[in-house]
Amino acid sequence: FVLIVSDAATGGKGTILAAVEKLFAEADPDWYLHRTITGLQSPEAMIEQVVDGPTGDCRLLIVEPEYARLVARMAASGSAFSAQLRNAFDGRPLGVARRRRNDGGPSNLRASHAHISLIGEITPQELLSLHGRLTAAGGLETRFLLALVARRGEVNPFTPTSEGRESLVERLRTAIESSRTNVMERTDPISHYLCLERGVQPSVAMPVTVAIREGWPT
Repeated sequence: FVLIVSDAATGGKGTILAAVEKLFAEADPDWYLHRTITGLQSPEAMIEQVVDGPTGDCRLLIVEPEYARLVARMAASGSAFSAQLRNAFDGRPLGVARRRRNDGGPSNLRASHAHISLIGEITPQELLSLHGRLTAAGGLETRFLLALVARRGEVNPFTPTSEGRESLVERLRTAIESSRTNVMERTDPISHYLCLERGVQPSVAMPVTVAIREGWPT
């Protein structure tokens, strides 16, 4: 969780974030297009994005351009909102009980293996004025890395004509793919195949036998 702190008049916090986002949009376009959302309305909306299921994807990046508005929503909804965000940061299972739906859909939501990140943007003045609310959020503020940013000269050092930009994008892509492959190497061969070859994220590792594990290549 990162909170970008920048003066609205001179910092250009949104512009600074956009410069980095473009790099990741090229390095991993599928993740950037389908696993990022702007603004968070409720903990239920967050859990719906990473809910358990045969085709579910447990990854989610939340970008909150006006973090002060999120703080106001958390204050209005009570402690449940901040508690779900704390659980998301800590990697704990997420869940919410809903009234029974008329369409026959699930009344309860559960995300067992969510991997959620949050980037908020706020001005120094807003941060000071909201300090009381933030410290009353049950420890949520301690889970944020505060980044004080300022614009110096060229806003975007990663423009298409920037020297070394293509190399940086390729290094990002290589790091992402290496991370994904290394994680799957430690799981069972069926989950490995489903994730890397079919794009399906299993909710749990498969309890396969030694014979299947050793004979999988064949």
